[in-house]
Amino acid sequence: MEGEWRTLVELREKLEAYPKLQARSDVLARELRECAAELAQREEVLQSEQEDLRQVEGLTFGAIALLLRGERQKRIDLEREEWLAAKVRYDECQRRRLRLEAERAKVAASLAERPVTERRYREMLGSVHQQLFTRLQADEASGLEGLFAKLSAERLTEREVGEAIQAARQVLASLTPAVDELQRADTIAQRDTWGFDPNGFVGFNAKYSHFDRALAHLRDIDGELERLKRELKDIGAHEGGLNLEVTEPAFRAIDILIDNVFSEHEAAGKIGNSYQSAQALEGRVHDLIHQLEQRAARGSERIRALEFEAGAALEAVQARTPKLR
Repeated sequence: MEGEWRTLVELREKLEAYPKLQARSDVLARELRECAAELAQREEVLQSEQEDLRQVEGLTFGAIALLLRGERQKRIDLEREEWLAAKVRYDECQRRRLRLEAERAKVAASLAERPVTERRYREMLGSVHQQLFTRLQADEASGLEGLFAKLSAERLTEREVGEAIQAARQVLASLTPAVDELQRADTIAQRDTWGFDPNGFVGFNAKYSHFDRALAHLRDIDGELERLKRELKDIGAHEGGLNLEVTEPAFRAIDILIDNVFSEHEAAGKIGNSYQSAQALEGRVHDLIHQLEQRAARGSERIRALEFEAGAALEAVQARTPKLR
């Protein structure tokens, strides 16, 4: 009978997860529609930037005019930067669409199992209740069922806490290398504002190279943070401090084409603020993982205690009613 109770608990846990899965499926459908529209827009921008780059790299009249004025290479660098930024944004949206589609397929597969799970649960529940109520007192059966209900709830919470930890670690996987790149970009940008860059134009462009690499690492961070917030909400944990503000310098083109104090300070300010925001978020997520791991450890202790109590109760029942073995 202990095996039947364990199966019953497992089936109940699956049934309790279905409403959450259905809600997630609805959200994914909406996000996929929005992502498809955004992807089409980004594809248009990417094609436009690619054409602009082709115009200045080729032998067009405009390219020849830039060459004669000695501005062609700077213009090529600018157009490449803009094309690269558009490509990063397009690839980010494409990866997000693929991730959403994969998650939706997984959720749909789980939801498809619901009718079978419900039928098995009803059959198992009827069998176990019949055995209990024909051989035990009603209050004993109710107490035993309540014990397994507590165990089921604790296991469900354990699984959800584990999902929150996994989501937090995924955020860190994107965030940590981005913080490193932003720190490098910030160091170069601050040095650039005071004219201390010994590498000239190469060093001048390095801050944007590091900044773009940081953006590449953060391409999925919005979705990852939303997932983490959902998981924390499911377990009633505090969601505060999980915000990231990474702002691209507004005058990058001017900073590249015309080296001036105004654009350098604007770039340094935006890059510095982005670095501080990412660094603060990284610390918050590290603290959150530590708190969640402590909570998971306490939950595991409660589950072990309930399992011991449930096992002892079942042994007592079986000792009084040998036919249930």
